[in-house]
Order: sequence, then C-alpha cells, then structure tokens
Amino acid sequence: MKTIGIIAEREDYERNRRRARDMIPIEEDELLALLDLCCDPFGRYKQPDMDKSQIIIGATTPAFFLSRGEAPISLVRRRIFSGLTGILEASPGSRAYAKEDHVALFKQAPGPKERAEVVVGALIEKLARALSLSADDIDTERTLSDYGVDSLMAVELRNWFNNDFQAEVAVFSIMENTPIVSLGELVATRSKLG
Repeated sequence: MKTIGIIAEREDYERNRRRARDMIPIEEDELLALLDLCCDPFGRYKQPDMDKSQIIIGATTPAFFLSRGEAPISLVRRRIFSGLTGILEASPGSRAYAKEDHVALFKQAPGPKERAEVVVGALIEKLARALSLSADDIDTERTLSDYGVDSLMAVELRNWFNNDFQAEVAVFSIMENTPIVSLGELVATRSKLG
C-alpha cells in the first residue's frame, strides 16, 4: 500500500521496500476494487474457474523491469515466475538490451583498463537507475555506500557481476570503502568472460 499502512507510517520501511524493488506499490482504491471483486456476495463479477484462481498484487515480474529498460532482479528469475518471463519482449535498441551491450563491449575491450571502464560505465547506469539520479551525478571516486547502497543492494550487485561478467565478488568487497572505479577494476580482473 502506497498511502496507508506501514509504508506510509514508517519512512525506513518505505525506503527498504523501494530499494528491494520486489513489489510495486498499490493505491488504496486499487485494493478496495480488488476486495470488491474477491468479496462479492452477489456474484456480479463471477467468472468461470474464479474460485481456483490465486491473485497476486503488487509483485514485480520480469516484464516490469524490461518495460523500464532494466535487467530483472534475481528474485523474479526464480522458477515461480517462469511463466511470466516471455510476456514482454524488449525491442531492438531499447534499454533492455543494455546487458548485451555492456557484455559485448566488455568482451571486445582490448585490455584490463578498458574492461574496467566498461564495468564502471554499466555500474554507473545501474546505480543511476536505482537511485533515480543522472549518471553524470555519480562520482566514480566515491564509494557505493556514499550513495546509500545497503547489503540488500550489494547482494543484487554481486549477482549481477556474476551473471553478466562471470565475476565472483564478495558482498564484503562491494560494501567496503572501495571507490566505484576500484570495484570496476576488481570485477574486470576476476571476470571469466573471454
């Protein structure tokens, strides 16, 4: 719930939900409409097999992230969401192809310095989207914790480094006071991409 309940009452909880990005906030009128549908004593909205249905509200899906030009978080890549994966296909040239772009650039980079630059560029894009900042506002000499990256987001970054760059980086390495540029170098040196 966006405007009532614990999210509206506690800023820290709302901030954690926003960072986790695993639920889409819903409005009060949306919940009331859903309750009308589910608690309909007169059967006005009755559909065949409706009693066998399960309703999920506010859950993010791979399509949600792709529509925003973002790579889906690891949570929605779980088997339970597998039926929802193909709902939205990204079109060529859209931001959803950013993963392929930075992976391709990484593979084509001639040396470790250039590979680190690709990682840093991709990390800046990801951080800017997550924090609703301009990429120009992110200083690569600052640490991720300077931008409010917590352990939950660090786990997401660790998974992203592993999935996209095939680089195993510990959450501790992401959370320690290492500048973004140094983290990019670490990912580039640990990468197993050819």
